[in-house]
Amino acid sequence: MFRFLLLLLVMAGVGGYFTKPTEAQHRAAARAALEQLQKDAISNMDIGVLVETSLARFGDEGSYQDYYVASRYTVEVNDRPVADCWGAFTQVRCAPALEDVAVVKGG
Repeated sequence: MFRFLLLLLVMAGVGGYFTKPTEAQHRAAARAALEQLQKDAISNMDIGVLVETSLARFGDEGSYQDYYVASRYTVEVNDRPVADCWGAFTQVRCAPALEDVAVVKGG
């Protein structure tokens, strides 16, 4: 049983390594997430978020980290994270940076 679980773990690691998203895929997902943040900022009349997301979207500044079986892409404006994207197995999931979520939720 232990060998079978070890084999599954190794297979998942090898599969993750060969299917991790590229920087271009992360960049496209981050642009889509920033677009959604802009739409939300416009509907809530939040000028600060609108300016930050506009700068992030058009500045195209981000950092890509490779973790062998997964990857991360972070978009920053003025050394402050705006969007955080994680990817594995050809899928990329982006969300507002944790600092922004805490501010929005009143943290």
